[in-house]
Amino acid sequence: MDAEVIPGGELTPSQTRLWSRLLPDDTAFASPFFSPELAAAVAAVREDVRIAVLSERGETVGFFPFQSDPHGAGEPLASGISDFHGSVISPAIRWSAAELLAACGLRSWRFDHLPADQEPFRAWHREVYESFYMDLSQGFEEYVRQRRLDGSRQIPGVANLRRKLEREVGGLRFEARTTGPEVLDRLIDWKSGQYERSGRNRDPLRASWTRSLLARLQTLESAGCTGMLSALWAGGELVAAHLGPRSRSVWHYWFPAYSRRFARYSPGLILLLEMARHAASLGIRRIDLGRGDALYKQRLRSGCLWVAAGTVRAD
Repeated sequence: MDAEVIPGGELTPSQTRLWSRLLPDDTAFASPFFSPELAAAVAAVREDVRIAVLSERGETVGFFPFQSDPHGAGEPLASGISDFHGSVISPAIRWSAAELLAACGLRSWRFDHLPADQEPFRAWHREVYESFYMDLSQGFEEYVRQRRLDGSRQIPGVANLRRKLEREVGGLRFEARTTGPEVLDRLIDWKSGQYERSGRNRDPLRASWTRSLLARLQTLESAGCTGMLSALWAGGELVAAHLGPRSRSVWHYWFPAYSRRFARYSPGLILLLEMARHAASLGIRRIDLGRGDALYKQRLRSGCLWVAAGTVRAD
């Protein structure tokens, strides 16, 4: 396998179309994190993004987006905030992870949200994690029915809090996608405050490139990746917001936050369920909740995809 490594913003339209055609539905690769549009958005705010255009016998067979330092140490695209990453290669091609790195001029590549079933990387797995999702392929009501059959009481509990919020604060208004910059500013303030209170060592929103990426995603609208800044108001006041990308069939739950003044009503969960209710109108079949053992993920999940962490070394 050969590779031509190009700057992240230099994909041609024909390469972008081919990349999109290589993304299968109903797998982890249906996630917007694997879209060429998201790769281009990250490349617009980071200078270290590279894309390996992979070929065999002169025919393009895949793409591998990555970040690297001058010493050949590679990281995933949007390292630190990416919830899925890996190579996009035709299933007809046989390849190895070490071969891929050598073709890209990399000495190593660290990963932490790699689809565990991408076989060439399996020998390099250090740990494997569950990445949860909500299955909305049969519609919201069927999703709710399945959660009830599985014994979860989370959804009725959130419904009670929703009615209480409306009764005590005022009528609710939900927008699946808003382009208001003030909503994004409030979301970032809330989320940074949440990171600080949790004692988290690193707040990814302190990095200027992350904030620039979120602002770019807010207005990004394409077939493979659209930025979705969703918001919930109660009595005319913004109480919760979320920004995440969506592909044709998958919406990724990425940066949610809410006003602490309304914490007792769980406005973040109210917003998430409003997103799920709205998903069918967008053609969304799955909402990815990502890695982590948060209780709401355990209660709302329909199933999981497996993701791996580790480091590939070319030698």
